[in-house]
Amino acid sequence: MPGNWAKPMGNIAAAAFGHERVLSDLSVHVKPITSEDIASQVADYQAYSLSFTRERAAQHVLSYVIVPRDASIDLSNLDHWYERDKGEQVGNQLLYRVHLRP
Repeated sequence: MPGNWAKPMGNIAAAAFGHERVLSDLSVHVKPITSEDIASQVADYQAYSLSFTRERAAQHVLSYVIVPRDASIDLSNLDHWYERDKGEQVGNQLLYRVHLRP
């Protein structure tokens, strides 16, 4: 599905499973994503998230975060490591300036 590139979930799935698994037209040997594949990726992410530290956050410091204005996105993990300003609307996006917490 070429239109899938414009959809955030298509981009997330492509990052987790590879473009060829999300867009079957890109693969000679189609291998659909299974519930086991999803469960494995979720478990890997949970392990990564639980092991995340301030030192790891400091390795790649963020200055800005951009999110869709009309989406309800949970930024509590970000807020754990970063302080956000009140945000500024830019088109259909919200732009936050962020600083790593001390």
